[in-house]
Amino acid sequence: MRIKQNKLLLLPIVSMILSGCDSVNQKYNQFIEQKAEESTVVESEETTEVPEKLVDIRLVPEFIQVEEAVKTIDNLEVGEEIYRTSKTITQSQDKFDISVNQMVVYEAKSDDQLLGIKSSDSDEGAIVIVNIAITNKTAETFYFPIDELKLSYPNAPVARLATSGLYPLQSGNLYEILLSDNQGAILPTSTVEGYLVYSLTKEDFEHIKEQNSFNLTVVPPRLDADSIVGLSSTDLGYVLPLYLPLTDTVEQELLDKNKQIQDRISAEWWGKKELLADEILEEKDTDGEVNFTLKRIEISDFTPNENYKESFQYFPNGQVIVSLQIEIDNQSDHTLLPTDSLVNLVINGDTIQSDYILINELYGEHLDPGEKTTIIKTFALDKYTYQQNWQNQDIQIYIQVSPDDSIDYQDATTTVEESTEVEQVEEFMTGDESEIIVEEEIGEATELMYVGNFVWEPKLVKYINEDLEVVDELASEEADNETTEMDNLDDVDAILEENTTEAMNE
Repeated sequence: MRIKQNKLLLLPIVSMILSGCDSVNQKYNQFIEQKAEESTVVESEETTEVPEKLVDIRLVPEFIQVEEAVKTIDNLEVGEEIYRTSKTITQSQDKFDISVNQMVVYEAKSDDQLLGIKSSDSDEGAIVIVNIAITNKTAETFYFPIDELKLSYPNAPVARLATSGLYPLQSGNLYEILLSDNQGAILPTSTVEGYLVYSLTKEDFEHIKEQNSFNLTVVPPRLDADSIVGLSSTDLGYVLPLYLPLTDTVEQELLDKNKQIQDRISAEWWGKKELLADEILEEKDTDGEVNFTLKRIEISDFTPNENYKESFQYFPNGQVIVSLQIEIDNQSDHTLLPTDSLVNLVINGDTIQSDYILINELYGEHLDPGEKTTIIKTFALDKYTYQQNWQNQDIQIYIQVSPDDSIDYQDATTTVEESTEVEQVEEFMTGDESEIIVEEEIGEATELMYVGNFVWEPKLVKYINEDLEVVDELASEEADNETTEMDNLDDVDAILEENTTEAMNE
């Protein structure tokens, strides 16, 4: 009986235990489910954040994507398309290139001051979307000052920075690409590409429409990220405008001038050159340890833009421009001054000197032993004199380049001082005698000069006629007139000779 009673007592206890176990299991399952839900929420939150973190700002979207995104910006009304470029426009300097691959200009309207369109009297203006590529042509990393790439035009009151609020996409912003973490660094022989969007007030827009163009001011890169920005030149290049068009005619003119020798007239677009002759050469001449190569020469009729007419006020008949490129290879022991070199043209017995105003290179730049460089020299010729005396004549090119006297002076002084110390001990040379030797050594260095000579026969593709107009060929009547004039002169000579003979006979 006890056993049965005990068994009966155990039944409720077991039931309680099992019931407790079920309760624990339920709570455990609830705990697991709760954790799973929390984990799912966390994973979901992390999943939604990952795409933002993985967006690569260096990815460059299609141009049409950028256009469409700009048109959706709040408080911006994009109007009529004014102009769209059809070809890449490039500014090429020795160490780097900057290219506008695509550009479009739209009328726009906005009352948002942050978008840069609204002015004191109007909320109308324009926006400019550009796709830009910058190429490092050197073997070193350099730093491009993208925050100096401003939009401007002649006589603009202020240059305009790109407007960050006008670029809504997460990638492709050239400003962010260059400045996010590397201070504008561009690796050797590499290209960085991206977009910038500029805003124009109504006043700015009216000005560039009048001129059918505007420009981006290109400040050259630096080898040191901490060096001064804004200098007119660095070891890598010069501050130059990159002009952009608002008409097909201007675009073609810009494309043409970029193919020409980049003297100051072409690089800064002072006006329109119409080529009369252009030839790429490899003519060589050597003087001692310095080698000269005539690389290219061009002759062009030049019409200055309105802003530069005053610079040519002493050419009332118009002007013909001759530009040439000469490579100087310095294998001497001297440091040369290539830009300071004297270059003359001799045409039909007349000597013409180069005009330093018409080039961008700075005087005083050095060419060390073992190095070579290419210089540009430009000459302005009176158009009438060219037509009368120089057209179709051979051109002699004479170049002379000198060492840097200051460097050679120091080298000569140091060498003579060292040798003099030994000689004073051996031969008891006086101070006066050593000074004479120094003067002689320095005098020899000062007189040192390297000379190159070339003769070029122009192959004219266009001519200047008697009316000082550019023509494809000289009219036959001009040649006939010249023949007639010569015949008339012969007739005059014959008449004079006949009269003289008759007088003598009488």
